[in-house]
Amino acid sequence: LQVVFLHSNHIAKLGVNDFCPTGRRKKKALYSGISLFNNPVKYWEVQPSTFPFPLSMYCDHRKLKTIPNIPSHVQQLYLQNNDIEAVPAGPFTNVTFLREINLSHNKVKFHMIDHGVFTKLSNLVQLHLQHNELEEFPFPLPSSLERLLLGFNKISRLSGKALEGLPNITMLDLCNNVLDDSVLKGKPFSNLKNLMQLNLCNNKLQTMPPDLPSSLMYLSLENNSISYIPENYFNRLPKIIALRMSHNNLQNIPRNTFNLPNLLELNLGHNKLKQVFYIPRSLQHLYIEDNDIEKEYDEAEDNHESHDHETEEDHEAVDN
Repeated sequence: LQVVFLHSNHIAKLGVNDFCPTGRRKKKALYSGISLFNNPVKYWEVQPSTFPFPLSMYCDHRKLKTIPNIPSHVQQLYLQNNDIEAVPAGPFTNVTFLREINLSHNKVKFHMIDHGVFTKLSNLVQLHLQHNELEEFPFPLPSSLERLLLGFNKISRLSGKALEGLPNITMLDLCNNVLDDSVLKGKPFSNLKNLMQLNLCNNKLQTMPPDLPSSLMYLSLENNSISYIPENYFNRLPKIIALRMSHNNLQNIPRNTFNLPNLLELNLGHNKLKQVFYIPRSLQHLYIEDNDIEKEYDEAEDNHESHDHETEEDHEAVDN
């Protein structure tokens, strides 16, 4: 037995031997997870020795206002859907193996996060802080971090040092915040050399984010106010697989903008596009609904404007 789920019962008390048999011949299980969600037990009255070193600590959906002390051996910490406002250093004092923290759907504020509380968690790879009340990017963060989810907050600015020292980040979600073009001046994403997925949808951007790393594969910019894409913008992003830019103000874009060999998904729906453009044969999903495209595909023009060493077979064109 490795995982025990005791959801939605009437358990009000836990004894120190409930999960750890005292019999001489009985095997003492090292559980990987024990969940008591939706029980009346008072977690602060439970002795730490009650649990035989579970790797996961489930404290979600408990109406908690503070973070309980965390055993040093815990690797996954689930605190989502509570009323937590602060992240003090105290509960994390002896934590050394923590790899994932889920603090989503709480009331965490930037100024209530103790400075450096996450930095010392040298094994942390995933941090969930979406659906909180953050006004700023929660830095500093550990260099081990790979996935950072900050969507559905109130973040309006990124400090110049906010994204420094994060060489392992592969996924960054900043959707549904209030970021505008002023945060892009410092080129905040340029040093994230392993970034593969960036989500900036539902913000207040009017221009394309500059100097994105060449490692990027998924870019989401839906529901902004972007009106144009600079020529040759994607030349430095050869690995792009999916580009999502629906619900913007795109009008005229350079014809070869999407001449990307690995592009599989292109979503440009609900814009103001009027002209056709090149798309690669690799494309599998194309969304251009609710635009003003009228011009039909012109093969002669195609041949004239194509890049050197390219043939008709390398491209398809979008028409009505």
